[in-house]
This record gives sequence, structure tokens and C-alpha cells, in this order.
Amino acid sequence: MTRPDDLADRYAATLVSHRRLVIVGLLLVTAVLGSGLASLDGLEVTEFDVESEAARAMETVEETFERDDHPTTLVVVHGEETLAHESILETMEVQRELRANETVDATLADDRSTAGVGNAMALAANLRLATADGNAIGEKIETLEDRSPEQLERDLELAFAADEFVPDGQPNTTTLLPTDVDPEERSADARLVVVVHDPDVDEEELLEAQRAIDDVVDERIETTEAFVFGQALAFDRGAQATGESFALVGPLALFAVVAVLAATYRDAVDVLLVLVGVALVLVWTGGAIGWMGLPVTQLLVAVPCLLVGLGVDHAFHVLTRYREERATGSHESAMRVGLGSVIAAIGITTVTTVVGFLSGLGSPIGLLREFAVVSAVGMVAALVVFGSLLPALTLELEAHRNRRLRPLGRRPALERPLGRTAILARRAPIAVVVVALLLTLGGAYGFTHVDTATEREDFLPGEQPAWMASLPDAIQPSDHALSAQATLLETRFDGPDDPQAEILIEGNVTDPETLEAIDEAERQLDDRLTLATPADGRPPVYGPVDALEELAAENETVADALEAADTTGDGLPDTEIEGVYDVAYDVDPDAMGAVVSRTEAGEYESVLVTIAVDDADRAPAELPLVAERISASPGVSATATGDPILEATRDRAIVETVFGTFLVAFVVIATLLTVLFRVRHGSWTDGPITVVPVLAALAWTVGTMTALSIPYNAETAIITGVGIGLGVDYAVHVCERYRQERRTAALEEALERTVVGTGGALLASVATTAIGFATLTLTLVPSLQRFGFITALVVVYAFVSSVVFLPALLVLRERLLERDE
Repeated sequence: MTRPDDLADRYAATLVSHRRLVIVGLLLVTAVLGSGLASLDGLEVTEFDVESEAARAMETVEETFERDDHPTTLVVVHGEETLAHESILETMEVQRELRANETVDATLADDRSTAGVGNAMALAANLRLATADGNAIGEKIETLEDRSPEQLERDLELAFAADEFVPDGQPNTTTLLPTDVDPEERSADARLVVVVHDPDVDEEELLEAQRAIDDVVDERIETTEAFVFGQALAFDRGAQATGESFALVGPLALFAVVAVLAATYRDAVDVLLVLVGVALVLVWTGGAIGWMGLPVTQLLVAVPCLLVGLGVDHAFHVLTRYREERATGSHESAMRVGLGSVIAAIGITTVTTVVGFLSGLGSPIGLLREFAVVSAVGMVAALVVFGSLLPALTLELEAHRNRRLRPLGRRPALERPLGRTAILARRAPIAVVVVALLLTLGGAYGFTHVDTATEREDFLPGEQPAWMASLPDAIQPSDHALSAQATLLETRFDGPDDPQAEILIEGNVTDPETLEAIDEAERQLDDRLTLATPADGRPPVYGPVDALEELAAENETVADALEAADTTGDGLPDTEIEGVYDVAYDVDPDAMGAVVSRTEAGEYESVLVTIAVDDADRAPAELPLVAERISASPGVSATATGDPILEATRDRAIVETVFGTFLVAFVVIATLLTVLFRVRHGSWTDGPITVVPVLAALAWTVGTMTALSIPYNAETAIITGVGIGLGVDYAVHVCERYRQERRTAALEEALERTVVGTGGALLASVATTAIGFATLTLTLVPSLQRFGFITALVVVYAFVSSVVFLPALLVLRERLLERDE
């Protein structure tokens, strides 16, 4: 049977002999894969959608029911005396100009397209305007211009006191002021103007409209400060800020990486080779993303940093061994021996981490699945480039150069501290292991208390720090301060609507038992949840029976049909329900279409119950129980959905991903390492021992996050993947080097050579990777800042665990084996 070492030697010998063919072939691969870069679009800031029954139900609701979902744009006026006459007139003029702007007007709702305090004041001053065209903004402005201060005071008082001055479908006037402002004081430091768009407007049209609104507001509002906030605009500016941040920190990260490489290699050609290798890995990975048609999302920004770390690490091990052998042999023999001694370790780390990452395909979070695939592709690219192309290019250059190579990795500045860790592991392995395990247990305990919430503001750019103001305009990021704007809206204003949840009932929805079950569920909801009163005046719980009763109160035909179908007198139709629905649909298809879904063939497949909740925290626990009770009826299934349910599902999916998907990854990696090390070194314990430090590093990281109150959400959850990828790489190199040194040296000498030699080599990779991630803390996006800090931390922890904890475990293992003998 061929030994693994023999296979590695054969591979190295074949590459040395056919290096030019390898170079040409891989450059052709680069050309093919690189063409995929043309298919990449700009960076997209997307939400973390989770595949679940609640998400499926929400899609069904949006597709089959009539929804009064009008996109809105908020103009936030803030400063001193925003209720002053001049300020009110300014925002009224803004509304008039928005209607005159072709880009904006094409997206506005047909009627009552804007809402503001000034609108309500004009109606209070002239009730005739209530029956005029909803867009008669000019008449409203003229009305307010002619009012005296005393009249304006009265108009403002009436606007806040009477709901009749608020058009149907628009928020109450008091909701246009901060919640901490008393309307009776007639003074406010902030207020809203709501721009209502047509529900059928597409994302691109909405974005262009919101950009135009922002231009109008900047030009017209002078007496106070103001900003425009809309979802399309926020995502666009978030993507812009992220791209600008990378344009700023990218050169800084590159400079830091080049500086570390220059100090490490002390040779410009080697530094250039490594940088070319890293660039090719990124081209291959980016091209693969383009060929697969995947979007470039904010989550994928971690992949380049991960690949730079792996690439530098692979390159350093290859070149370190090559230089060691080059001191006593020719460049070809040196590469055969050097590459043959490290390619197995590089291959082992690649195979195990790729398989482990691909286990992330089981995650319910789509972005995490994409991250797993792209990371796996990048790791394979790093193996091919640094395991074949880099050695081949190095040999070609060496054939035309005559230089004296100095060995890498052993430096007095590094030998002393690393040597001490080897001594510590050898002299006090039990103490090292106990301390490491205690820290690991503390981190694991901290995970039970870590916050998993995902806040929208975390993905929006914050205010520009003072030092950025001195940067040249070409690289200075835009100062959008979206995070602060979103925080102001979240903390000081009520949303346009209360959190709304839904229960989707599908199946035999015209069965009387189904209506009885729904009616019973509605009564239960009042006891189980704290309900809110919707702004449109509807009941907090609104379903098909409620819609029928409203129509019956207004239409005699519906009333007669409902009365005829109610043979028991309990208010619920218990016969000919389909006929009642038909009559109601004929009278008001929009009202019925909001709660009862009818196919083109006239069949009724589902109904909807909407719930306005005041406390969204209890809804995820209570609504599924109510849905289960409805599902007990024959022939129907009920699913709880809506924003509170989807948010809870997303947060739960993050935890499930960590405990499920990455647990599978660890099991797969540990199993593969156990088998590979058994085949390579005849040991069943090397694999499990190698994985333990990786687990420890992740536990230490989570413990640190808990101590610093940093949430473990979908954005930071991928540090688990980064920690696995780099942690396994570091640990495998240490274990592999120790095994090789132990063949010819005593434990003490083998341990020192491993920790000082391989530890010194790993340190260059750790420095470049950690610095690369740490530069993300200079971006304007809070989630990226947090991600950069935590990922740099997990890289450092993985290194410390590999050169301190792992050697102690190896020593303990040997002593236990000696005792058994």
C-alpha cells in the first residue's frame, strides 16, 4: 500500500518536473474563471431571510391577499421650534414641489400622497378642503399663509385633538411628533412628513424617487435641519458606505499585509509572489461567484480576509520549508523535499475545512449558505494556487536567479517567547490544560447569555468620525449617519403601524367548523396577548367574519346573506358560507380580498386573521399555539406569521445554525482528521486532539463577546466559520510538524522545534489576517466594525490555542501513553 508521505513526495516531484505546464494550465484557468468577474454587480446590503413555515406563509399572504402596503418615505424635520409657522410652510412647499417633480410624482399614491402637521392644520382651518382633491396642496398652503398667529394656534390645537382632520389610511397627527412630546405644549424639536407611494412601484423607481425627495428637502428646508429616510434609500446608502469604507480600509490593509510580508520574507520577489498568489485566489473566487450567479452581499466581505489569511499561511509554510532545504541542495531538490513535507498538511486542512464549511448548506439562513459555498470555493482555490502555482513560479524564477536564501521562521525576537510557551507546555501541561478548559467552560456558559438580536441600525452607516474629515475627497466616505437617523426614528417616534402578526388558514376554509375555530381563536388572542388599536379603527383582531360584519352594516344584500346563513343566531354563518363570500366579494372585492383568498375559478383556498400586537415579544410564543388549535379542525392548516414571528424565527435560526450546522461541521472535521491522521501517522488520537483547541478558541471568543455585550447574530455568527477554517489550519500544522519532528527527536526538542518553527511561521499568517480584519473597525458600518474586531480576536485566540493549549495536550497524551506502557 502506498504511504501518504510517498504520495506527497510523488506530487512534489511531478510538479517540479512539469512546472511550466502547471503554470500555463493554471493561468488558463484564471482566464476562464476571471471572466466571471464581469457578471458581478455592486455590493448589496440585504436582510437575513430564513427559510421557514412562517416565511412561506408570509410569501403566500403577500401573493394571494389584497394588501394595503404603501411604501413610505419619511421627511424628518428636527431642530428648534419645528412647529413654527415658517417651518410648517416650508414642509408644505416641499410637498407641493414633490408633486411637481416627475420622478417623485410617478411613484406617489393616487390620493392623499403626503401627510404632515401642516396638512391637518389646513383642514382644521377650512373644513371644505376635506372634500377637495387629496392633492390640493396649493389651497392648503394658501389657507395657512393667510392665518394669523392666534388662528394658527387654534388650528394646531384642533389638528392634534380631532381625528377627523386625518384622511383615511394616514397616521394620526399626534404620531407625526416624537412620543416624548406633549402636543398640548404646541412645541416640538422634531416632526415627520410622510410621503406615501403607490404599492406597485418597483424598487428602482422607489429609490430614484427617494433620491429626488432628498434633493428637494436639502434645497427647500432652511429654517431647521431635516433628513430623508426610506428603506430603498437606506439600503442604497448602506451599500455605498460599505463600498466607500472598503475603498478606504483596503489600501490600509494591503499596506499592513505588505509590511508584514516584507519583514517576514526580506525579499521583494517572494513578497510579490505571495501577493500575486493572493490576487489569483481572489480572482478565482470572485469569478466563481459571478459564474454561480450569486450576489455580493455584506456577509461575503469576510471571505477575502479569510482567504488572505489562508493564502499567506500556505505560502509561508511552502517557502519556509523550501528555504530550509535550499541551504543544502539545488532549487529543484529543495522544492521536492520542502513541498512534499507540507503539502499533506495543507491538503488535510483544506479537505476538512471545506467539508466542514459545506455542512453550512443545512443552515436555514440563505446568506450563510452562500457564505459556506463561496468560502469552500476560495479554500480550494488557495490550495491549488499555493500548493502548485506558487511553487512552480518560484522554481521558474529561481532558475534564472542566483541568490543566497536565508531560512525563515527562526528569529531571536520570536524564539524567546515561543520557546517559553514550549517550556510551559512541557513542564506544566496539566496547569495549561486546566486553565484552558476553565476558560472554555466560561465561554460556553457565556453563550447561554449572549444576545442574539439583530438590529436594523447595525447595518446602516454611522456618523463620520472627526479624523475622516481631513481625508482627501477622493477617499473620504460619505457622511450619511443613517444609523443615528434610524435610531432617532426607532426611539422617539411610533411606527406608522403597530407590529402586525397574521395567522394564515389554508384548506377547507368554507367549513362551518373552520369559522368556529377561528372565532374561538380570536377570543383566545385577547387573553393571551396585549393587543393594540390599529390606526384605521379596525378591531385589534380582524378576520373574515369581521369583514363580513363591516360589509353587512353598510350593505343590505350582504346583511341578508349573512343572516340567512346564520341558522343558530350566534353571528357566524354555518351554512352556504361560500355563497356568503360570493355576495360579499361582489359588493367589495378589495375588503374581502384582504382576508379571504379566491382563485380565478372562484374557489376559496385560504383566509387570513390579522392581529395588531402591542407587545411583540409574546407573539412568537403565543400565536403558534393558537394556530395549532385552528389546525385541529378537519381539513385545514394554520400558520402564524408576520414580522414578530419572522424576527423570532430568524434569531432562533442563528442559534440553531451554531448548535446544529457548525456542530455537524465539527463532527465531520474531527472524523476526517481522525481518519487522515490514522492513515498518515497510525494514531487515533491526533484528530480529536487537533480539534479541541479550535473549540476552545471559539468558546473564548463567545465568552469575550458576552463580557463586552456584543450580540451573536447572523452577522457575527460567521466568525464560527472563520474560526473553524483558520483554527483547524493552525492546529493541523502544529500537530503535523510535531509528528514529523518526533520521528527523529526527543519530546523536548521536537516540541521546541514545532512551537518555534511552525509557531513562527503561523505568526506571519496571524498578523496579516488579524490586521486585515481589524481594519474593518475603521469602516462606518457598525456591523462591519463589530465583525472586524471579533474576527481579529478569534484569529488571535486560534493562534494562542494552537501554540499553547495544543502542545500541552500533545505532551499529556505522550505521558499517558508512556504510563500505560
